[in-house]
Amino acid sequence: MQELITLRGENSKTYDLGNGKRQAVISIGAIHYKDNYADASEQWKDINLNWEGNRIVKTPYELTLEGNKITVRDKKSGEVSTIELLEIGGIPIPAQAWGKSKGLAKAFATDLEIVAGNTRVSFARILKSDKAPVEATYRVTGNIPLRVGARDEEGELPVEWAVKDGILTETFKPDRPIKYPVRIDPTLTIQPSAKDNYLAQAAATTNYGTTTDLRLRSYNAANQRCILEFSLASLPAGAVITSATLELYYYLLLGTDPVGRTYWAYRLTRTDWVEIESCWDYYKGTTVWTAAGGDYTTDDGASTAVPASYGWMSWNVLAQTQYAQTNSITVEFLVRDGTEDNATIYGAKFYSKDYTDDPTLCPKLVIEYTTVTPKTSSDTGAGVDAKVTYPAVTHSRSETGSGAETMPARGFLRPETGSGVDTKASGNPLVSFPVRSDVGSGIDALTALFGILTRSDTGLGVDAKLALAVALIKADIGSGLDSTPMPSAILAGNETGSGIDAIIARLLASFDIGTGIEVSSLLKELFASELGWGSDSLIAKIEMPTKGGGMKLWT
Repeated sequence: MQELITLRGENSKTYDLGNGKRQAVISIGAIHYKDNYADASEQWKDINLNWEGNRIVKTPYELTLEGNKITVRDKKSGEVSTIELLEIGGIPIPAQAWGKSKGLAKAFATDLEIVAGNTRVSFARILKSDKAPVEATYRVTGNIPLRVGARDEEGELPVEWAVKDGILTETFKPDRPIKYPVRIDPTLTIQPSAKDNYLAQAAATTNYGTTTDLRLRSYNAANQRCILEFSLASLPAGAVITSATLELYYYLLLGTDPVGRTYWAYRLTRTDWVEIESCWDYYKGTTVWTAAGGDYTTDDGASTAVPASYGWMSWNVLAQTQYAQTNSITVEFLVRDGTEDNATIYGAKFYSKDYTDDPTLCPKLVIEYTTVTPKTSSDTGAGVDAKVTYPAVTHSRSETGSGAETMPARGFLRPETGSGVDTKASGNPLVSFPVRSDVGSGIDALTALFGILTRSDTGLGVDAKLALAVALIKADIGSGLDSTPMPSAILAGNETGSGIDAIIARLLASFDIGTGIEVSSLLKELFASELGWGSDSLIAKIEMPTKGGGMKLWT
């Protein structure tokens, strides 16, 4: 399966499945970046979070570490923000490359770590034991969104934080037994392209939008649900979605093993929820959901059973994805246990988009689609099919080569090798006259009243049947001048290796590459001529074929 690099989006990769099918793997956060986001022609590149000296640059941002200070520049917006550690437990921290020093960890039972993700940078303070100070201060500048969180291996923990006069103060205030180490991490969020979160009923006003996991749980008055959003912006216009699968990586159970339980993925009906503000009670700020725990509909819901072992879980969300495409909105999901408020804790943890150890395990929406061939497209190459209808009297066609094609009154002339300009002059046309210009072959248009079918065989030629003009002209491969200037029409064949077909009467004609069939609407006789080129059907007398591949016909 080959990636189509030119079809990359900020948060998606597209693969060729063959036979006109493609697969788009859409992530919630960015997986590609540009150095210049203002340049539409710049190719999206894979994010690389490796340090190059004291910098990380192959991301949607530039990160620089100098002493105890990080500087982050958002490449898309140009915003620059900094976080500089000043004190731990009221004691000033020297402006040194602390990452290379073991003294800090020993004196404060604290480690420091810079964590770079695809769209986030955290200045993490890691408390190794209860001897670690619970308070720290930082100098912060800039407008990139900042928030502070704390957690141990059991989940989120309370931390109070505030910024005043450019100084960030954070204080760890646990409300339950702790399993060290504890991570407290002021975090800058760079251009989030989509979002995920989990909602906890027992902590109804607590936000978990920056955690590395998503949680589902069924337990009496302490249920947990996941909410996720995916953008379809990377799909091409006219894409016909044939399958869509939501995939979450299940890596840890919570409480009793939930194997066999049914988890449902429903369509979240609100799209304006805020990742770092939403919680069980609120979808943003202090604005409440219509129903606590998230607003959703069970229409087109998808279910799957929890497997016996860890790994990917998937939901068939075709109907929900098609709904989002039809309504030009993001795809929104609320995932929950099918039977909540259980007396026994049943739960599961999945990686969120903020899991940086292995971004391939983050949530994704896998879509397969085909593209609709526009009615103006051609079989080989590209082209335009045009139909000029009465009372319009002019149509022009430019190709390579030279010459002129004219249709005086009710006749038609075809030039030799190459082509040039087709002009439909005045002459009281009775029906539409289709003209085809492209390289290769293409679409044949059948118009009304008497029916007109046009076909260019191999790169050149125009076949036209005019309503009552009862003349069909075909220029095959090579050269030649075909003319039927009168309704009675005399057909001459003077090309090498091919011939001219003419029909007298109301005739629908189609010439394919190599073969073809002409069928008269008043079919009387069928005559086969020119091996390999087709059949001529006529409602007249056939006297004799002429040398050179033609036939002489009259009424």
